[in-house]
Amino acid sequence: MNLIRRTASRPGVQGMAVGMTLLLGCAACAAPDSQEGMVASTPTGVSTSSQDTTYVVRPPASFAFSMTVEATTGQKDVFTIPVPEGLTFTADPDLVSARRCLDSAGTPAPCRPQEQQAQKATAQRDLAAPVAARFGGSPHDSTRTSTPSQAPTPGGAAPPQVPDPSVPIRAHRRLGRTTVDSALAARAAGAHPGTVLLSQVRQLTDRAGVITAPIEGDFSYTAQALTVRHRYTAVTGSLTATQVLRLSAGEVTAEATYPSALGQRTVSCRALSITAPSSPDAKPEATCVLPEVTGTVANLAASLRISSRTSAPVLSVPEIYLRQDPRGEDVTLTTVGKDGASRPVPVVVGVGDGVRRVILSGIAAGDRLVPPT
Repeated sequence: MNLIRRTASRPGVQGMAVGMTLLLGCAACAAPDSQEGMVASTPTGVSTSSQDTTYVVRPPASFAFSMTVEATTGQKDVFTIPVPEGLTFTADPDLVSARRCLDSAGTPAPCRPQEQQAQKATAQRDLAAPVAARFGGSPHDSTRTSTPSQAPTPGGAAPPQVPDPSVPIRAHRRLGRTTVDSALAARAAGAHPGTVLLSQVRQLTDRAGVITAPIEGDFSYTAQALTVRHRYTAVTGSLTATQVLRLSAGEVTAEATYPSALGQRTVSCRALSITAPSSPDAKPEATCVLPEVTGTVANLAASLRISSRTSAPVLSVPEIYLRQDPRGEDVTLTTVGKDGASRPVPVVVGVGDGVRRVILSGIAAGDRLVPPT
């Protein structure tokens, strides 16, 4: 979502969105919780006649949507912070130099000589060039090991695997930052990049920034995700791929409702992570980190309410008015001028909820739109 998203009004906490129960959203209001498979009715602001359907763009407003999913309480040992495709994570230098080795069971252990060499090479590589993070792989397996280039050992035996180095951290500690992949940014800055690419880069830019640790533990990172190893209590629920996509932009917040020794409790999540499925048959998961004292036990029925909203008022239009040009380079809206003539206008788009889509540039409030032909 897998994207992890910074949780609104919780400094230092990463929430996830990636991407991804159905979302219902609207401009300037909260929406019902389930819309999967919905058929949109005629949008507000649309005037119909036998000749056309005209929509007048409304003034900027907050764009928000929310969903509630069934979930379960449980204990977890690894919190995963996915890094979306198109973003690059760069660890803070002091974390790179302080990393230590873990054995195959994930227990901190002294690095063996060959591991020390590999760790030194990894640190030098990380300081020289950021880790190109790609979203879409399996969540990080805490027992998985990396295999730096090593010459075959005598007799043809496989070289020893080197554990992923880690470093102990406290909650809310800065881990590093994500930035838009340099090659992607360069393409967007070139001549006539097209609004499809500009929309992608704009959404990635909004998601980039400083990443801080949501919990204490042993921190390590791979090309797919950042992980913090520590036992914590969580509420976990499955999402659809569509939900993950719709949560991939905007400020994400979440709260969990679960049974406890004090009765039913509803609390804000300390952090929210949305991770990609670990197998073709699995679904993306939303993991909500509960407060340190929960008063609950594992395997109890719970629920998660996840909300997303833009940080500032924005323009939005019904999805049915958008189209992509035949070359796949531009997203367009068809506007109607004062002379009554219609023409396609390239626009940069933002988050959508399946019914409406945020428009970041290309049109203004009061413009008249007609469906694409």
